[in-house]
Amino acid sequence: MTRVVLQPAGDEYARLHYVDTVENPVPLLRLAEFLPSNEVDALQAIYEGRPVPTWGVTPGEGGVNHRKWERLSVGDVVLLARDGVLFVSGVVTFKAHNRRLALDLWKTDDDGDTWEYLYFLDDLRPQSIPQAN
Repeated sequence: MTRVVLQPAGDEYARLHYVDTVENPVPLLRLAEFLPSNEVDALQAIYEGRPVPTWGVTPGEGGVNHRKWERLSVGDVVLLARDGVLFVSGVVTFKAHNRRLALDLWKTDDDGDTWEYLYFLDDLRPQSIPQAN
């Protein structure tokens, strides 16, 4: 069953990362430096050489984000939110856990965590949906 998932993306890191790896998708060759060949092959089949919109989450306090990432499935619709607005939607195409790739793409936050629970998006669509208070 396809689910709709809300993804907060409003802090300073998320704003930068959105520009770095979603608004400006990541070339498959860069991803291939860090991913195993079977994952590169899967992404190649999905994106057919196009750059790959890439997002990730940190493990979170007590692993909360990791558990949410585990429940995320291919085909789920993700709504990215900031400033009280759902500003873009995308469909999850693939997931990967890869700390080295996350470090290369985004470095670490102030706590030394990185956004190592990755997922890849397609069918990105701008939105302007206000969130209820």
